[in-house]
Amino acid sequence: FFWKYWGFVKYRYCEVCKERFDDAKKHALVCLDNCPVEVICHFFNCSWHFIDAYRRGLTRKVVE
Repeated sequence: FFWKYWGFVKYRYCEVCKERFDDAKKHALVCLDNCPVEVICHFFNCSWHFIDAYRRGLTRKVVE
């Protein structure tokens, strides 16, 4: 879950040009706050799908 969320934030962060370090810090916080709740729920549900499958003893190939 965390890695998907971080990937989303990192992608958004790289879209904007940052000329100064202060701008970069501010934009990082904006990106962290701007991830929509629907996207976070989607990431959580995908993660839960894999967790449940591993709990049942399935392999990654079967799950995907």
